[in-house]
Amino acid sequence: METGTIDRASLKVLFGRTYIWALIGVSLFYGIQNIAANTNGQFAIFLFTDVGGASVSTASLLNVVAVLIGLVGTFLVMRFSDTPLRMPLFLIGTVLAILAWALPGMLGVTTATVFLMAALFWFAQQPSGEPMFKIWSQEIFPTEYRGAAQGIAIAFTRAVAAGAALLTPVILDASITLFFYSIAGVLLVAGLIGWFWVSRMPQVLHKEKAHGPRSAEALAGDRPAS
Repeated sequence: METGTIDRASLKVLFGRTYIWALIGVSLFYGIQNIAANTNGQFAIFLFTDVGGASVSTASLLNVVAVLIGLVGTFLVMRFSDTPLRMPLFLIGTVLAILAWALPGMLGVTTATVFLMAALFWFAQQPSGEPMFKIWSQEIFPTEYRGAAQGIAIAFTRAVAAGAALLTPVILDASITLFFYSIAGVLLVAGLIGWFWVSRMPQVLHKEKAHGPRSAEALAGDRPAS
């Protein structure tokens, strides 16, 4: 396969009955969860300054501090993603991420509440957001189809993010409270998809470790594993 081209055989397998629901589940989880992360990345300074009343310099400093706090969540993922604590951390992260975006709606939008939202979300999204998409997509799809599956999911996510970015200013103009609660609702939907759907998908990775990448063909229905 040439670089930059799509392997039609991979697409045929991924859109077949063996992996289609896994592909849909992973894509929906990442696409929906990423709305919050993308919105925070695009509108954080606006929320700090135009909504929270902070200066640009203060907003930039607080945003950097929030990102640094998020690194703690990254270390948790690195330490516990391959242990039984993965899903409890996912659940805690999801709850904290929802709470983070609901806080300004409940307490009022100030520099302090926007900072709490940003810091708590940056921390919580590590065990409940994009890192989990990467882990699940590594485990669910065979090596030979994994790149195509991730590419499809990422392309879908970018399209969803673009659409959400167009709607965000409209929602902000209509109601600041509605905006924060909407993002909290989006995170709830993503968390439910991750917990009840994606996390329960069969994992090909363990079979590949035991029998080698060729076992993926058996799971795809091509031939029995040797």
